[in-house]
Amino acid sequence: MCKHFVPPMVEAGSGSVINISSLNGLVGFPLSTAYGGAKGGLVVFTRDMAIELAATGVRINCVCPGVIDTGMMERWTDLMPDKNEAKEMLKGTMPIGRMGTAEEVAGAIYFFASADSSLCQGSVLTVDGGFTAQ
Repeated sequence: MCKHFVPPMVEAGSGSVINISSLNGLVGFPLSTAYGGAKGGLVVFTRDMAIELAATGVRINCVCPGVIDTGMMERWTDLMPDKNEAKEMLKGTMPIGRMGTAEEVAGAIYFFASADSSLCQGSVLTVDGGFTAQ
């Protein structure tokens, strides 16, 4: 996407790229090597591009959601022997005691899309209910 959308932004002298990575791009988890590697690569890609684009007026930042109550999480818990137990386990990993919502992640994305984040360049915002603060 960046290959196609960033050059016109650079030409215009403004724009905001918001990559969506994952908590798993910052912290390792068992049985998620490929996923975590890809998401971690996206975090570094964001930071590298941010440095490259800093003088162009194009901002590039990244949002890293944690445990979010979405269809993806439903599909994962459907694979567990006890779906409700799996959901409770996930909630228990979150210092706030609950999963996040898609709306909460959207708020972080909206922040990076807005002028309120005009000084953010290469920032990685965790939306993880305090998981990475532990």
